[in-house]
Amino acid sequence: MISSSLNICHILYRLLESSPSTSSMNDVQHCIQQIKCLKQERIAEDIEEVLRSQRDGVLPFTNNLIKVIQSLNLTSNQEL
Repeated sequence: MISSSLNICHILYRLLESSPSTSSMNDVQHCIQQIKCLKQERIAEDIEEVLRSQRDGVLPFTNNLIKVIQSLNLTSNQEL
């Protein structure tokens, strides 16, 4: 959902570039920044969950591991 929202904002921004309205472009840029922050917060939550599981000696959820690996563009478990 966050990726889709970010894509929509980028599309809106490109459309507004062709007939610029400064306030509208600023609004879209602000939305893009907010969505990026949300995405970073979500990644941080996934990392915290994986670390918590590791600290507690429990296997982390595969879904959380996959999200962390993809978001950080890791190529191996060693990098994780």
